[in-house]
Amino acid sequence: FLDKNGKAVGYSVTLARAIARVMRMEVELKLGPWAEIRQALEDGKIDAVAGMYYSAERDKVVDFSPPFIINHNAIFVRRDTSGIGTEEDLRGKDIIVMRDDIMCDYVRENALCDTPVLADSLPDALRLLASGKHDCALVAQLPGLYWVKELDLPNLVTVGPLLRPSESCFAVIEGNDALRYMLSEGLASLENAGTHRLIRDRWLGTLIPKGISPSTVLKY
Repeated sequence: FLDKNGKAVGYSVTLARAIARVMRMEVELKLGPWAEIRQALEDGKIDAVAGMYYSAERDKVVDFSPPFIINHNAIFVRRDTSGIGTEEDLRGKDIIVMRDDIMCDYVRENALCDTPVLADSLPDALRLLASGKHDCALVAQLPGLYWVKELDLPNLVTVGPLLRPSESCFAVIEGNDALRYMLSEGLASLENAGTHRLIRDRWLGTLIPKGISPSTVLKY
């Protein structure tokens, strides 16, 4: 997203800049509606996307780096919503998804509703749901929780099971192995140096559910 100074910031943006530094690459980062960005990559108008969920269908038209995080998707509803507690409860509901997102594919593949409501961005999807429109939104859990907090949408919560684990990767133009290898090597270097963990903790650390602490395990 753009900060108050109009500068692109965020988890994948910070990660992309860190890879550019370690690999001594010059990069120009642009933001835009997801559907437009995805189409621009497939058309060869941009070189890479810093964060695309892998799927076998997508792999037919673009190439992917190893994943840098596995994100589950979640069902977001308003706090006063009833009747949605399982994946089966989604069938026939009025569902918001981000245009051309992995959850958009998921809804259509599983015939959960006839016509999903399409939003241009994840924040737009959550704002629409918070405003009282439609039944639920299916979006990535951690980015969704981030935007619920950032946009101050206290009437939104997650319910039911987590859906379809998705591997977030760098995606490049089909056949651009040189760039894919550079991004993969840069990602491995950051991982080995512990830099990636610092970036992940900075942006997502307060959102990632914590397990039982070692001290608690020892106590019991």
